[in-house]
This record gives sequence, structure tokens and C-alpha cells, in this order.
Amino acid sequence: MNLEVTFSQLERLEAPTVIDIRSPEQFAYGTWPGAVNIPKDKLKPEDLHPPVFLLCQSGIASLELAEALQEQGIEAYSAQGGYREYLRQSLTRAAQDEEIRLARQQKAEHSIRTTYRKELWTPFIKAIKDYRLISNGDKIAVCISGGKDSMLMAKLFSELHKHSV
Repeated sequence: MNLEVTFSQLERLEAPTVIDIRSPEQFAYGTWPGAVNIPKDKLKPEDLHPPVFLLCQSGIASLELAEALQEQGIEAYSAQGGYREYLRQSLTRAAQDEEIRLARQQKAEHSIRTTYRKELWTPFIKAIKDYRLISNGDKIAVCISGGKDSMLMAKLFSELHKHSV
């Protein structure tokens, strides 16, 4: 009988009962979303509503406890790898999400540059040169209201800075 579940298996369950058996101090550091903290020494088998999924720091203590509970006829499983594994997976997922966000941002910026090159970028650069709007050493502040005009102006100045420095 398999006593361990992976975090991806836990994610697919609807409202699993996850019990974090670590100390309150460790629990306060972080845990599985929705987990309840009942330290291992305070856990009473008669108070459990199976199936329960146990979480400890490394997956060892929760596996031992799951085995003991299973021997008592209580459906209990250990979260494989414990909180450390959950944290590792969360950080990996966050890094992947950031990579996706950056790729989307780069794609959007490329689209803006190519779409508005003729319509905005070229006249913008021409006006700066023809009217000598910017000199070496000038500092430029762009106020951004959040509207598309001010955002586009900020982007134009950002591109100008990127290509002229």
C-alpha cells in the first residue's frame, strides 16, 4: 500500500484534509495552503476524519505517522518530501511563471516597437533631432498616469535611452 502522495496529487484533490505535524514555530514559517497545524505529539487518532494527509519538514516523520495510523485502520498518507519539497516546487513554479511573464512582456514590447515604428517612433526621433529637444546630460522625467498615452511616452523615452547610451 502506498502511504505517500505527491503535491501534484494533493493539488488535484478537492479540499483535502492536510495536517501539518510540525511545531507551531515551523508552521508559522509556511505550510500547504489550508493546512491545519496539529503537532505530532498533540495528534489524537480519534479526532481525525480520514482520509488525512500529513505534512512534516522532510516527509520522514509524516511517513512514520501515516504507517502507524494505517495500522490502526485510519486512512492516512504522507506528503512526499514534506514542506521542503513543497517549498522547492513552489519556488520552481514561481521561477517558471516569471520566465513566462518576461517572455510575454518581451513579445508585447517587440509588437509595440514594430507596430508603431513608422507611426510614432520615427516622428518622435525626427522631432527630437529637428527641434533639438534633448541635449547631452539632460535629465527627463515622464509622469505616468497609467493611461495608454503616458505609458507609450514612457516607452518611447525608455527606448531612446536604451539605444542612445
